[in-house]
Amino acid sequence: MSNIDKNSIKILKERGVQIKFFVGLPGSGKEEVCSKLEKEYGFTYFNIEVLIENEVQSNNTFSSQIKKCLDDHVEVADELQLSILIRYLVNSQKKYFLVANFPKTLNQALIIEEEL
Repeated sequence: MSNIDKNSIKILKERGVQIKFFVGLPGSGKEEVCSKLEKEYGFTYFNIEVLIENEVQSNNTFSSQIKKCLDDHVEVADELQLSILIRYLVNSQKKYFLVANFPKTLNQALIIEEEL
């Protein structure tokens, strides 16, 4: 069982949030596709890498943990990445989302499957 905020998960489920994840090799066009879908169909588009960068710049809840990972040259923990994503989803107040560059690992996919 993960340490993801269960109340936030409950909020997303009650709101009927739908999330589509886009993964692929660098340069495969996933961000271009997400941008087009966002414009044409009103999805809200997030790129997990941008969310992590924003978190570091904002000095929010998770920024010190992310900075430590970056300083140590290690990947930001799977559950931390998902926690950041979930917080953005909850705060957006929207229902339909596209997320690029996540999940990147089998473990991340399993956490998503378990939690969402």
